[in-house]
Amino acid sequence: MANESDACFVTLIDMRKLAGIVLCFALACLGAAEEWIGIFINGTKVGYARYSESNSTFEGKPAKLTESLTAMDLGMLGTPMKLNILTRTWSAGGKLLAIEAKSDSAGRTQNTLARFNGKKVDLTLNNSGEVTKRTIDVPTDLPVVDDALGAFLAMPNKKGASKSFYVLDPTTASFIKNGVEWVGPTTVTVNGKEVTANKVLLKDPRADTTVFVSDSGEFVKAEAPMGIEMLPVTKEVALGKDEGKGGPVDLAESTKIVPTPPLKNPAKLRELAIEITGRDLSAVPSDKFQTVKVIENGAAITIHPPRATDMKNPPVSALRSLNTRYLKPSLHIDSNHPRWKPIVKAATDGAKDFKTVVRRIHQYVFQRMKPNAGIGILRDAVEVYRSKEGVCRDYAILTGTLMRAAGIPTRVCSGLVSWDGSFYYHAWVEVYDGANWYPIDSTSPDLQVSAAHVKLAHGNVEEAFTFPFLGKVQVKVISQK
Repeated sequence: MANESDACFVTLIDMRKLAGIVLCFALACLGAAEEWIGIFINGTKVGYARYSESNSTFEGKPAKLTESLTAMDLGMLGTPMKLNILTRTWSAGGKLLAIEAKSDSAGRTQNTLARFNGKKVDLTLNNSGEVTKRTIDVPTDLPVVDDALGAFLAMPNKKGASKSFYVLDPTTASFIKNGVEWVGPTTVTVNGKEVTANKVLLKDPRADTTVFVSDSGEFVKAEAPMGIEMLPVTKEVALGKDEGKGGPVDLAESTKIVPTPPLKNPAKLRELAIEITGRDLSAVPSDKFQTVKVIENGAAITIHPPRATDMKNPPVSALRSLNTRYLKPSLHIDSNHPRWKPIVKAATDGAKDFKTVVRRIHQYVFQRMKPNAGIGILRDAVEVYRSKEGVCRDYAILTGTLMRAAGIPTRVCSGLVSWDGSFYYHAWVEVYDGANWYPIDSTSPDLQVSAAHVKLAHGNVEEAFTFPFLGKVQVKVISQK
């Protein structure tokens, strides 16, 4: 077990995504006035979801209101991590009108209101008092729904069918494609008993989940990554405590991946070749950081991060016309705000060359921040900067903001890292020197990133954090140097 100082390495899993997975099962209980779902990890109850449906109004007009409250109580390297999410959706005539999502964790809040206006969605995000607004296009190639599973189960001819939908992720302010496939009758263990149910696959780029429903469409059970099970329960069971289990489930331990054979001195690895099987990894980026070859049911990945000593050293001003997408402000990275100019100047001591600016911002974030593994929601750079604490994704968001504010193209990366032989979910950034991208990990004092980093996605926040959760994969170490 890592000590508390290592906590920032461990948790990239956005608990809102996990809660969102739970929500879709609650929504599957179609037509119910109120339903309760118990959330379990390896047999221990870690939370619940409550779903209700009622007639309401939206902006003075009749509308259907669906409401879900998801509450989770977990641990992260010995630090309590609690998360509550309240989601409200208004619809009329089968069309979405608005979605409101309110999340709180460790005293931080994130509230999102999405209003559907024809071909556009207007979003207002309030991150612990910092308000931002965004407008995004509504996809037109597939139906847009509140919940893919619920929409699929409402289809009259769902048996044997498969269908794709778009769902809105309020946290990343983006639409996510979900596919649903009806597999058919099977047997499944529920509370120690074998029952017959219909198997339905929910395919999400972040995590695939198996759902079991009765012939009438009632929710029986769901199985998700990390040993998660969701079961219909009574209100008393949902709200009650799981006694005698020895404390909350530690998410870091539940999500770690142990390679075979173990890694030797991972922090010093310059090249690592592995094979990951058990998950579709065709979308994992292949570039100068790592070479990816898709194989049956997985990928062969050779990680060879470029050396920090090979960075070119142009004046930062020469980079301002290059990779402008990663110089512009984006979700949670408001790099063009005047507040960052004096901060960047102080952090870099007025340096103008690429290498010095990169090195000083890296050290500034490392020294300013301290790990707090109990924060389970995505936060913007302002809140991260003010709080001076967080997890790896917070380090990456603050680093990316300061780098872009300094004039350096920067993108966010998500993936895995190892410092003790096992892999944990992690985040870092990459900076562009005019010729190549170089990884920078502000959770470590070392400017050189080791080959024990495996990149699963990169881009702006909404792209980097829509990464494929690996679940119970097998990682075989082919070579390590």
